[in-house]
Amino acid sequence: MGSPELGYIHKIDKQRQNPPSREDIGDWGKEAEETVIEFFRNNFPGVEIRRATPAEDSGKRESGGKAVDAVAYIDGKPSLGLQITTSTDSAVKDSKSQLMKDFPFLRLAEMRNTDPSIPRALVFLKAGQVAEYVKNPDFKRHPEMAGQILESVIKSLQFASLKTKDQDDHKRINVLLAMFQKELEQIKKGRLN
Repeated sequence: MGSPELGYIHKIDKQRQNPPSREDIGDWGKEAEETVIEFFRNNFPGVEIRRATPAEDSGKRESGGKAVDAVAYIDGKPSLGLQITTSTDSAVKDSKSQLMKDFPFLRLAEMRNTDPSIPRALVFLKAGQVAEYVKNPDFKRHPEMAGQILESVIKSLQFASLKTKDQDDHKRINVLLAMFQKELEQIKKGRLN
C-alpha cells in the first residue's frame, strides 16, 4: 500500500502523459460564440446579432458587469445580451452564474438614457457538442445543441422576469420568451432550420 503522496505523483504523471483534450476541458469558447451567433442568424430572421465589443466582453464590474459575447437586436434595438461558455471549470461557471444573478439586465454604451436595459442570457454548451458542430456545421444534425441554446436563453429570461417589477420589462421579456419557446417546440418536433 503506497502513501497518498505517491498516489498524487502517479496521477500527475498520468495527466502529463495523457493530457485532457480540448473537449474535456471546455476550451471551445470562441467557436461556441460563433456557433450561437450562427444559430440565431439561421433560425431567427427578424433578429440581428453581432459579436460584443471588447468593452462589452470585458466583464469588469465597474463597467456594469456586462461580460457579454454577443448582442441580439429586434427592430434595430438591442434586445438581449448573450454570455456563452463551454467551460467545465466549476469556479468559472459559478462566476458567470453569479454575474447573471447580480446583473440580470444590462445597458450598452450605444443605448440612450431613455432606452430600457436589456436582459442577459447565459448559454452553457458542452465543448464536445461544439467540436462536433465545427466538424459538420448543420444544426439539423445537432438538434440537442440547438435545444440547449434555446433552453439556456429561456431559463435566463425567466430568471430576469422574476427579478424585475417593471411591467414594460415583462412585456419585452414575454415577446422574447414566446419567440424562443416557439422555436424550441419546433426543434422538439424535429423541425429545425
